[in-house]
This record gives sequence, C-alpha cells and structure tokens, in this order.
Amino acid sequence: MLKRFEWGCKMDIREKVMECMEYTGIVIDSLDSDDIDMYEFGIDSLTFVSLIVTIEEELDIEIPDNFLQPKLLQSLNGFMSMVEQLFEHQHQ
Repeated sequence: MLKRFEWGCKMDIREKVMECMEYTGIVIDSLDSDDIDMYEFGIDSLTFVSLIVTIEEELDIEIPDNFLQPKLLQSLNGFMSMVEQLFEHQHQ
C-alpha cells in the first residue's frame, strides 16, 4: 500500500503521481526535462483506470470525466500538470 499523502508534507505532487504510477505497474525512471509519451509504456485501459483511481484516492481529488481524453493524457508532463492544477483547485 502507498504512504498516504499528508498535507504540508514536503513530497511533491509529481513525486506522489510517480509513486502511484509505480504502484499500478507503470515504471518511469525519472522526470527529466524531456516529455514522455505515456503510450510508449504500454498503458492499457485497465491500467489507466487503476492509475486514475489510485491518484484520486491518494491525493483526495476527483478527475472529471471530460479530463480523461486520450489526447489530453498522452504527454506525461501534460498529465502531471493536469493533476497539479486539479489538486490546487480542489484544495483551496
């Protein structure tokens, strides 16, 4: 089981998303400046749904259905930015 995200914790949201990805079987070595095509990692629909549910539970956010379009989620940096924005908006 993942360590629950704690308010005020120094763990970066991006690091938590990476932890959620690893938990669901998606292993990406690092978050360098190069963007990553998430489909290169063989993410199927079941893995993707599992990732979304894990992120929602761990960060206590809701990712609206209209944000779950394959085009919007292809880029790792775009996906991370979306999660960060939703987190900030939902925890104001």
